[in-house]
Amino acid sequence: MSWNSWALAVLAALVAAYLVDLIADVLHWRSTRDRPPPRLANLYDTGDYQKSQAHARASTLAGIVRGTVELAAVLGFWFAGGFGWLDQLVAAWGLPMPWDGLLFLGLMVVGQLALSLPFSIWDTFWLEAQFGFNRTSVRTFVLDGLKTLVLMALLGAPFAALVLIFFTRAGSHGWWMAWLVASVASVIMQRLMPRFVLPLFLRFEPLPDGSLRQAIERWARQVGLRLDGLFVVDGSRRSSRANAFVSGSGRSARIALFDTLVDRMPEDETVAVLAHEVGHDRLGHITKGTVLAIVHLGAMFFLLGVVLAQAGLYQAFGTAPSAHAGLVFFALLARPAELILGAASGALSRRFEFEADRYAAESAGAAPMIRALESLGRDNLVNLTPHPFRVALYDSHPPLAERIAALDRSIQSEIPIR
Repeated sequence: MSWNSWALAVLAALVAAYLVDLIADVLHWRSTRDRPPPRLANLYDTGDYQKSQAHARASTLAGIVRGTVELAAVLGFWFAGGFGWLDQLVAAWGLPMPWDGLLFLGLMVVGQLALSLPFSIWDTFWLEAQFGFNRTSVRTFVLDGLKTLVLMALLGAPFAALVLIFFTRAGSHGWWMAWLVASVASVIMQRLMPRFVLPLFLRFEPLPDGSLRQAIERWARQVGLRLDGLFVVDGSRRSSRANAFVSGSGRSARIALFDTLVDRMPEDETVAVLAHEVGHDRLGHITKGTVLAIVHLGAMFFLLGVVLAQAGLYQAFGTAPSAHAGLVFFALLARPAELILGAASGALSRRFEFEADRYAAESAGAAPMIRALESLGRDNLVNLTPHPFRVALYDSHPPLAERIAALDRSIQSEIPIR
């Protein structure tokens, strides 16, 4: 390896991203309070509020430890000549392109998974269990991991092979070819995910007939919605947390209510949560998010094409020039850019959440939506005082207090309830 300008740039990128993460985590830790905000003073009793603050501190500390270990592992592997050693090991096999690149990337993925596995076990079987959330059995944990590996091999490997071929064979045109394939793949996966991928992990059962389904169907008729995919999923098999989500869009969309939510929440609040999720689709949030993700991919592939041509980058890591090695090094170099782009994406996502809340308030009632948010926040031990910097950097949802304040204003402005 060579300490050239590229080595210094990558080192600066890694350390800068780590320090930003650390600052956000420390500020988040210090933002915990002895008392909740006045508007939410009655959300928790004293014991549960202290429990929510302890959960925030414990999860933040776990994030700090994980980020520190991961940075140390990357720098240790790099400074010990690990990238050059792995490059020579793969080259010794004499595989043709793209198989050599897939082997290199596959070994990198295995190494990262091995590094992250202890933290995943800790999060699931200690941290989540300590606060009463975990219901995942060891068998389910192992099967989920194996299914993820199989999906990565079946879906990720062919795409990675095409990217390597484009950047190796097509020269300056490789970036837009890879972008085109990635864009088409993302749209296709949006259609396939709800029907073929998610059922590998969650059991989807149609919401049974009863008063809840009747209430939902009445709401759907009022807003002119045709419900083709309304399901209950067995979220309780992994966690006690309650939630709901929409996967896909348009006719392929699946609206999923966690069984934990259906079991705990009154019907009007459940309808409000469903209205919020439907609002994301009706307001075009899913389509807008897909378009922005495609633009993001285009920018990253263009920059990747520029970086792959820099011989100094490979000298910095002690490897021969190749698309597969350059892809890994670019991922390290681009971490600060990903933080910035992630923050911008998060800001848009939080705006979408406010809009979906308003859609739910207009169609199902602001008061039920407020009660539903309070219930979800209480059951999930939501931290009521997250630090604004942490929110701006990472959070896809606005703080609970801000969402409820916006709904309070909608009540005062007399939003019509259909």
